[in-house]
Amino acid sequence: METSIKKPSRGRKYSMTSNDEIVSRSLDQGKLVRVIEEIIALGGIDSKRKYLGNLKENLLSTQSPLLKNAEERADQDTVSLPYLLGEIDQAMSAFTEERMNYYLRRLSRSLGAKRNNGVNDLNLNQWKKYKDIVTDSYWHLERRESSKGNSAWYWGNFVPQIPRQFILRFTRKNDWVFDPFAGSGTTLFEAAALGRNSIGMDLNPETTAKAKDALSTLQDNHGVMSMMIQGDSLRDDFKQILKDLKAPSPTLIMLHPPYFDIIRFSQDERDLSNSPNLEVFLQRIYSVGKKCYDILSENGHLVMVIGDKYASGSWIPVGFYSMQKLMETGFTLKSIIVKNFEGTRGKRSQEELWRYRALAGGYYVFKHEYIFLMQKP
Repeated sequence: METSIKKPSRGRKYSMTSNDEIVSRSLDQGKLVRVIEEIIALGGIDSKRKYLGNLKENLLSTQSPLLKNAEERADQDTVSLPYLLGEIDQAMSAFTEERMNYYLRRLSRSLGAKRNNGVNDLNLNQWKKYKDIVTDSYWHLERRESSKGNSAWYWGNFVPQIPRQFILRFTRKNDWVFDPFAGSGTTLFEAAALGRNSIGMDLNPETTAKAKDALSTLQDNHGVMSMMIQGDSLRDDFKQILKDLKAPSPTLIMLHPPYFDIIRFSQDERDLSNSPNLEVFLQRIYSVGKKCYDILSENGHLVMVIGDKYASGSWIPVGFYSMQKLMETGFTLKSIIVKNFEGTRGKRSQEELWRYRALAGGYYVFKHEYIFLMQKP
């Protein structure tokens, strides 16, 4: 083989869990592709297995000839070693040379060329490595993360894992994300961390000011803009806001409106949580949704997070009513996700009381909310 691949030392073993450094490496992917192509060209399945074993040892070695030098590593993406080793193991376990070559050609393509769906930056040739991206319709999130400054001081905020998932799936670097019910700015923090521009607005001036202060402490490593403004999502002109901020149409809009009147966020009559009845609330959802539709880029996506409520002994499907209102504006429904909901700290401390009430009243305690994924056709 032309490319130098160190032969393994007998009896030497490597552990993937003993050193965090080997989780990812700045590898010369072009050189790695050439090595894989040379192995494919070899004759005989046993010879291929031997050289694949040598390749695995080299990938695990800190002295690997496949590593980039220090100058080349700047601004270069790292390669996931668990992903590479898993693909190589799959090839080595093949029963036929034809199947082994199939796995190796697939690995070569994943390293030598990028393929995406035009909506995000994910490389579909390396789809197996995106283990953190959820594709199921039920999400069980253990706890709220707060590592980027988006702490839980705001009563009505949502977990940052939600905007992160949709930003990764439905935007690309430097795209714009809009949140008309931004609250404490969770969407903006996640957008900034992922290299996306963002605009958030909230009706409450105190909430807006606090979110602005928190956003001002961000360490900007991507050169993106994170703008939080005080405004009325029901009455303000979204098109004019974008024009004033010199921002293009967003490719993703995150909606986390009040769940009707479950939590009163203010005394302001313009606040959706102060809607006098369900019909007015839903008409307001329609109005906000229509303005979102008008500013969203073609084929862009909108995500609405919302839950239901009980009233007078009956379940009120606020989520599905709101979904229908958004569809009436022109959005098409792509997916419905059910997310676990553990309630507030106060409710968690009264689980026995809620269980008794459920048994006495003949109902079930809320443990979920909905995430509706919409697209502008």
